[in-house]
Amino acid sequence: MYITSSNTVKLLHARSPEYNPCSAFFAEGYLAVQNPDGAKNIYVHYTYDNVLWNTVSASPRRVVYGIYDVWYFRTPPTYSSSCCCFTIDSCFDESYGKNIGSSCYSLRWYSPTIILAESVLNLHSIIIVDGTFTGRVVVKNLVYDKLVTVRYTTDDWVTCKEEAAFFSQCLSDDLEIWDYKITVPCGSSLKFAIYCLMNGITYWDNNFTDNYSYSIP
Repeated sequence: MYITSSNTVKLLHARSPEYNPCSAFFAEGYLAVQNPDGAKNIYVHYTYDNVLWNTVSASPRRVVYGIYDVWYFRTPPTYSSSCCCFTIDSCFDESYGKNIGSSCYSLRWYSPTIILAESVLNLHSIIIVDGTFTGRVVVKNLVYDKLVTVRYTTDDWVTCKEEAAFFSQCLSDDLEIWDYKITVPCGSSLKFAIYCLMNGITYWDNNFTDNYSYSIP
């Protein structure tokens, strides 16, 4: 996690499901909360129709890097909309039906289906078939030259290996998709994290220091 803004509550990243005519639409994401001091009321205010605003509570997940708590939110599923606008704050002026002094974010079923706010990169999806582990990473396009790498282990970090990801496509003007493929023995317990090197700075997605973990069938 690499925090750049000074707000007390800020969006790390958020996403909505990719289009599926048989599935419900929703928005979910992670927030960074600085020095909550016992505060338990962090809200996400959302609308599916740009008219009626509703509120959903975020819930704490863990403490990361001392002063930041990670909170998670998810809006209720809907079958009647394919767009969600939302804001994040602990202060909501219901008389205006919108969040005061906070950015408004938008997710759609088609594009964009992911927002990287404070996060610079985020694991997008994985597929495991016959010992081949393939995945996609969304990376913020801060500079043209970048190196995206997966660091992984099958023996609980006694040893580890790295596999370079490769550019796949532009998701938007400021987001890119990078793909990777790793071959690991069937029956392995795989743990991994992803990092991106840009302008001499290393940005990590390590699942908030827990690393990602999957069992290879």
